[in-house]
Amino acid sequence: MMMKIPWLRRQARAEPRVSTSGTRCRHPVFFNGAEEFSYNLKNLKRATIIGETTGGAHPVSGHRIDDHFMIGVPFARAVNPVSKTHWEGTGVQPDVPAKASEALEVAEKMAASKIQAK
Repeated sequence: MMMKIPWLRRQARAEPRVSTSGTRCRHPVFFNGAEEFSYNLKNLKRATIIGETTGGAHPVSGHRIDDHFMIGVPFARAVNPVSKTHWEGTGVQPDVPAKASEALEVAEKMAASKIQAK
């Protein structure tokens, strides 16, 4: 089955594939770009997200208030075109919850079992 995605030049296969590039291990300290990347792949059903829920923050710009204080003000919000939502305040929920220290091992076991099943 083929799926046409407007922002891609080529058609993409809709069925999931097992590969190390299709598996993303998540940790709660990752914010912004890494979150958006994971969130988009998850909503496009192009990756299995393994690990912990991310922090749930959008990009912020630091502004100094005085000599001792600074405030972080959000300046952007990414909204996924598939889900019409974002991850602010909730983070990216993994497909397979696992401790960050165990996520890579879980991903390797899952990939190996899918390959052996073929």
